[in-house]
Amino acid sequence: MPAALAYTLVEICDAIEATLGATAGLAQSESYDELSEAEAADDLPMIQVYPQQGVPDSEAWGERLTFQGGVRVMDFEIHVDLYAAVRGELGEDMKITTEMIDALIDVLQADGRKAPPYFGTGSDAIDSWTWRFRRRVFRYGNQLYAGARFIITIRIM
Repeated sequence: MPAALAYTLVEICDAIEATLGATAGLAQSESYDELSEAEAADDLPMIQVYPQQGVPDSEAWGERLTFQGGVRVMDFEIHVDLYAAVRGELGEDMKITTEMIDALIDVLQADGRKAPPYFGTGSDAIDSWTWRFRRRVFRYGNQLYAGARFIITIRIM
């Protein structure tokens, strides 16, 4: 029987939010349990961190990677939505969006160059991780926002 996951989804989301929330230029960060259905996002730029999906790696389940038997492997997809600016003038929107994307990339790359533990988790349970982003327009309340969605895929063993 594979061992239980060494780290929870709650802990992963909170660790990513704490790490990326320290990005220079961000006014606010929210983890999954702090999200609201407000009419508008007040403090910009801001990020919201939440789980999107999890996929077990069926090929890795039951492999004898340790003397304790099988190791349970999961891939979690975490979304980090960057709300950079209220949609207004395209050039200004793209400027702040691009600057904030650069700032978040700097933090992600700095964390990726470190040896585990990643995202300040204090555990080496995160075996590996990757990320990508796509610029997008978000609707939040009755307002449109320029921003980007970062998708971070975490492998837990």
